[in-house]
Amino acid sequence: MSEYRRFFSYIYAYEQNQKTSNAGFAKIEMRGETTTIELHMRGTVLSTPAACLYLFVRENDRILGFPLGDVPFSGGNADRRFTLKQPKLSESQYTISDVAGILLVAADKICFVSQWDEAPIDWESFRVYQPQNTPLPDPAAPPQEEKVIQSTELPQRKMPVFSVISEQPDISPADQTLSDESASQITAPGSWQETWQHLTTTLPLMQPFSNQEICCVRAELKDLRLLPPSNWHLCNNSFLLHGFFTYRHLIFGEVPSAKEHKWFIGVPGIRYRQEHVLAAIFGFPDFLPDKSSNDADAPFGYWCIAITEAD
Repeated sequence: MSEYRRFFSYIYAYEQNQKTSNAGFAKIEMRGETTTIELHMRGTVLSTPAACLYLFVRENDRILGFPLGDVPFSGGNADRRFTLKQPKLSESQYTISDVAGILLVAADKICFVSQWDEAPIDWESFRVYQPQNTPLPDPAAPPQEEKVIQSTELPQRKMPVFSVISEQPDISPADQTLSDESASQITAPGSWQETWQHLTTTLPLMQPFSNQEICCVRAELKDLRLLPPSNWHLCNNSFLLHGFFTYRHLIFGEVPSAKEHKWFIGVPGIRYRQEHVLAAIFGFPDFLPDKSSNDADAPFGYWCIAITEAD
């Protein structure tokens, strides 16, 4: 059986050799020789439109960086995934198990850090790894001006370190946006209660919980636009996107009560302690376990947030 490891790590802004504010999180999954790294960042302040992602290892007093590729930012936000298939880091002696964290470098400096140890990170000790068989420059060739790492140059650099299978989640345009024509059709049912009745007749019904009174429908990312507009901001919620990319669905649910009915959005996931913290940070404080794993130590289920009915 291949070795499997899965964990989350917070990403922090890095200023003057110090970690400052939280900027998001990274999810790392290691299965045999395949490693997947997902970045989800929100509300960052970056002077360039992109930064280069490096894995880093510690070699004596040096920090060696192994470049993965470019991470573009839009409005201070970034969602990116890298899938790596290679036991060694470039042609070095190091493997993925030697990695101490990740760095995002832009404008010739470290701007974001997510580390898996507690040792300090000093920009002055950072070096990009160079294979030993890198050809020497031709003495007869005219000298070239030494270039520093610039984020605008990184997409054009040849990155031989890894075989990158995928650099971003596989999302079709239909998953992300909705046409104006479709949006007008969504508002046709009228009130939210009428819209909910429309959803229960057009989306697949589910009963994932032991409480049979909870009615749920299986939804996709684009279906968030079927909800009242006050919920549309969740289309950019990092935790919701992470859950959807992993399990390829969301749920909308109704909890009936004697006084009033309540509705919620459920994001699939597993109740780990680390994930509980992340879920709360991104607005999903409650967890409902799936009936099939209700008694498990780390049950599968849905992180929930209430649907607001205001337009």
